[in-house]
Amino acid sequence: MQTDDSDLDWMDIGIRKEAETDRACIYLFICKRYRRRVDHKRLEDLGHVTGKFTIDKRTGATSLIEPMPGDAKAHVYVRASHKIIKCWAAGELPDSAVYCAG
Repeated sequence: MQTDDSDLDWMDIGIRKEAETDRACIYLFICKRYRRRVDHKRLEDLGHVTGKFTIDKRTGATSLIEPMPGDAKAHVYVRASHKIIKCWAAGELPDSAVYCAG
């Protein structure tokens, strides 16, 4: 749980290409943030949060350029970038993708 009593849904991550040059692509990754309601054992939707990373078209190396609020351990970034690295390895850099687990 986050120090502000919220959790990120790092099992369902949207990924969207924001910009592209001849050398790299910049991707926005997005997921929901929830507050755990202990009394009712349910989650309260706090909206979406985003971050950005870049991928080098030649090497497939990624770099975080805008951290996602609440993702101190980079779980969301790692999963989103891994999804795009797999696409890159298959010869494509999609306009959008989704990482889903569970």
